[in-house]
Amino acid sequence: MGHPDFDSIDSANYREGVIRAIALADIVILVVSKEKYADQTVWDLMSTLESLHQPTVICLNKLVEGSEPVIIHSLKEKWQLARNDEFPDVVPLYYQKRTGLPFWPESDQQRIFHAQTKVDHQKHAQIEQKLLQKHWQSWMEPVAAEHQSLNDWHELVDQMIKQALENYQRDYLNHPHHYETFQHALAELLTLLEIPGLASVLSGTRKILTWPIRKIMKLGRKRLHITDSSHEITLLNQIAEHMLIQMADSLLDKAEQSNQNPLWREFSSLLRTQRQDILQNFSSAAKGYHVSFQQDVEEVAHGLYRKLQEQPMVLNGLRATRATADAAVIALTLQMGGIGVHDLVIAPAMLTVTSLLAESAIGSYMHKVEAELKQNQLNTVKQALFIQSMRKKLLALPAQLSTITHFNISPDQLQAAESQLTEKRHGLRLL
Repeated sequence: MGHPDFDSIDSANYREGVIRAIALADIVILVVSKEKYADQTVWDLMSTLESLHQPTVICLNKLVEGSEPVIIHSLKEKWQLARNDEFPDVVPLYYQKRTGLPFWPESDQQRIFHAQTKVDHQKHAQIEQKLLQKHWQSWMEPVAAEHQSLNDWHELVDQMIKQALENYQRDYLNHPHHYETFQHALAELLTLLEIPGLASVLSGTRKILTWPIRKIMKLGRKRLHITDSSHEITLLNQIAEHMLIQMADSLLDKAEQSNQNPLWREFSSLLRTQRQDILQNFSSAAKGYHVSFQQDVEEVAHGLYRKLQEQPMVLNGLRATRATADAAVIALTLQMGGIGVHDLVIAPAMLTVTSLLAESAIGSYMHKVEAELKQNQLNTVKQALFIQSMRKKLLALPAQLSTITHFNISPDQLQAAESQLTEKRHGLRLL
């Protein structure tokens, strides 16, 4: 089995294929010239192949007659340094100047046939298996290092998502001035109440009263315009962008700290090229979440309304206050798209109604409902946006790595191959 130009720089490109072919061969014929037999690449390969116990014949090429004893002696020393088995037969090939062809001595013409008689096909698979078992750990070290980098990448993604969710809780869910979702529920509640005197307040906008609010809700217009003016959506997009900036910085730091591992630099490059697509996907998912979550907000409002019906005094007290009527006007205007979400949250009338409810007989229930809404919101945002959208996109990036420079062997594939090492199979099929 020939391996042309052992010392050639280009030989690295085809060396792997040659090794595979040699490992499957019955007989190895090592052809080296008197100039190249000392090349260390030859002996590194021959040392690796020792475990296969293949019958071997060495052809010493381009010899000048009479020079072979010295070269063969040196060749034998090289063999004994590389391997522990018996030094094989050597066939000297003398250079014929007239024809330019090697001359195969008549006395050595049976060498190949003699080597063939030593072939034992029954043990071949077993020997290959032992070779794999002997070198498996060292051969798989680069694959294991790649897997570790992928694990580190997963940990980095999860760490960044955890930080993003903490920022979301701090800057929105638990922020006294920015949390607007429960105010939506109160605005929805006010549209369910029959408030005396409200018709006279809205006499100049009679059209609002005659046009069914529920019809607008069914069309989804209310949910869409609330989403468009939502501080939550703006904040979520800012958090996502900040998260990717932090990830990019972390990847550059890791690339500088581990110059021997090109994966981090490639992760950084992939993140840079995919960043806009990831953010657009997140933004679309955020808007979809917000529109659909309005259904949960409406359910909270209906729950509060049912609780108020159990407390007639509280209900009548709310209806009797001017602040409630003013807040109801604001609520209706919000649902018609006349004001923005932030205007609703900071409106004095809405703040007054919130205080009245909090101090009433259903105050503790209201706080409980608000806490449950926040937890539901956190879980939904985590799953729908940061797990299904952001995390899914980020964890898919390694699949885009070049198969030329990386193994791209999954841990499951490696485990399946390792399990076969203990079975009686043709080991080289694992590769």
